[in-house]
Amino acid sequence: MNKKLIFKYFVTALILVIGVGTVQGVKLFRLKQKQTALNGAPSSRKAGPESAPIRIVEFIDYHCGPCGRGSKWLDDFMARHPQKIALEVEYFPLHKGPSGPISFQFAECALRQGKFWEAHRLIFERQYQWVSMLDPAPLFRLIAQEIGLDLNRLDACLKDESIKKEISRSKFKGDALGVKATPTYVINGSVVVGTAELEKKIYQIMETR
Repeated sequence: MNKKLIFKYFVTALILVIGVGTVQGVKLFRLKQKQTALNGAPSSRKAGPESAPIRIVEFIDYHCGPCGRGSKWLDDFMARHPQKIALEVEYFPLHKGPSGPISFQFAECALRQGKFWEAHRLIFERQYQWVSMLDPAPLFRLIAQEIGLDLNRLDACLKDESIKKEISRSKFKGDALGVKATPTYVINGSVVVGTAELEKKIYQIMETR
């Protein structure tokens, strides 16, 4: 076999090896990305015991009506079954209107003052009031007073770029898992969309335990 033919075979084999390696590398990267999304850094947007048999990551948009209903249903269920669910909330902003970002920023700033859950519940509870406003900031300020936030700290926090970065990080977690709509729930590793599917999945799990 002449040298030119050997070289040709060598180059062909090398291209195949590189191609397979690239495909496997992409698959590994995506797998690690998904694992990171599910097992990321500890979050203060968590409720319920770590030992709970049902683990839920809830992706929400505060403009989303079904998200509010799903959040209320989970609240009620967890109140009745306090040891059954470990819940983590993730932001997944889809609304593009002028009032879109502030709801998430307000919730995250409330978190930094240890009041995330109080803010989270009232944002959904008062959704019918603020969702169509061009500037809901005054209403969120009233909520802040109601739950006892330090308003000076809140004002400074709302200007903090790290808040926007955290919201983007949370959204990226959803993107990495293939989330396309809200509410989406990752329940014990299974992805379900919508409040009806949330309830169905939880009761299915409860029946097996």
